[in-house]
Amino acid sequence: MEAIAMNGFALGLSTGVYCLGACAPVAVPHLVSRGDSLKASSWAVAQLAAGRFVAYMVLGAAAAIFGAQIQGLPAARMLVPVAMIGLSGLMIGYGLSRNFPESRACGRIAQWTVVRRFPFVAGMLMGANLCPPILLCATTIVSLNSIIWGLVLAACFFLGSVVFMLPLVFAGLLGRWEMFKGVASVATLFCGLWFMVKGISLLANVG
Repeated sequence: MEAIAMNGFALGLSTGVYCLGACAPVAVPHLVSRGDSLKASSWAVAQLAAGRFVAYMVLGAAAAIFGAQIQGLPAARMLVPVAMIGLSGLMIGYGLSRNFPESRACGRIAQWTVVRRFPFVAGMLMGANLCPPILLCATTIVSLNSIIWGLVLAACFFLGSVVFMLPLVFAGLLGRWEMFKGVASVATLFCGLWFMVKGISLLANVG
């Protein structure tokens, strides 16, 4: 068990920089636009991490159950574009609520459960995007032929990669300056639109 745990943790550490780069376009605009205290930013990052953890556990269990054939399943082929489109909708909704708070329609959007729970939901959708590190983790899990060991490896992979999310805690402090806060709110919208275009493009190529 120790060897599997260490393998997962080392895998997470070795790919953590990539994970940070993939999360930054979603996490940084959100954190800066909030302009929270260090404590509040820490809680938001913890929710992002919790969402990723849930996604990793689900993907780890799926990889262990279905094995190498998981990549050929229709649901697996649809997962990335659907998750990306969902993430884009979440970011656009949050961006509208931040940029146009005086609008009645945007005020209603701000009350949606998924928008109010943005960090956790965004974390789950980011974790479901099957980036190269996650695919590498899934491939390793397939070779174990065990659901329990697969979940252990996925959990340790998460622990290794989440270390690189810790600097995001300080991103929220930039929101103390209104200029950064305004730019981040607009960036959330544009990043959401970019994810939408990319998700639709991937969805069109699913065959």
